[in-house]
Amino acid sequence: KIIKDLSIKQCYGCGADLQKRDPDSAGYLRPETFDLKAQHKQLKSTLCTRCSALSNGAMLNVVAGQAHAPATAPGLITAEELREQLKPLKTTKALVVQVVDILDFNGTIMNRVRDLVSNNPVMLVVTKSDLLPKGTKQREILDWLHDR
Repeated sequence: KIIKDLSIKQCYGCGADLQKRDPDSAGYLRPETFDLKAQHKQLKSTLCTRCSALSNGAMLNVVAGQAHAPATAPGLITAEELREQLKPLKTTKALVVQVVDILDFNGTIMNRVRDLVSNNPVMLVVTKSDLLPKGTKQREILDWLHDR
């Protein structure tokens, strides 16, 4: 049985344990922000630095070597490591949800997902379509995605 330390608060965006020691690790908050939020008992409703940046429109990488991220960037996993983590999907029944950013489609799409997930259904979720130019028709987006 896993016992979770309830005194450790998680980022409400990504779920990583909030911490102020290592800016290159998940859940990081600047020490002054962490201490202020802790003092006011607001850690349970706090976003880590990375999630805060993402919620404000920043383009951040998750996979090293993708979309101009260095191949050895701290806190990122390589494409090979990600594929290795996804291997169990080949033998497990699951609905696979692949989330891509329409504004950075090539930087966020994972190729050959079918090879990893076998016969599991794959649902493609496209984010940020509301940021496309006004007048962009949904049918045009769907056609464009289909051609990829």
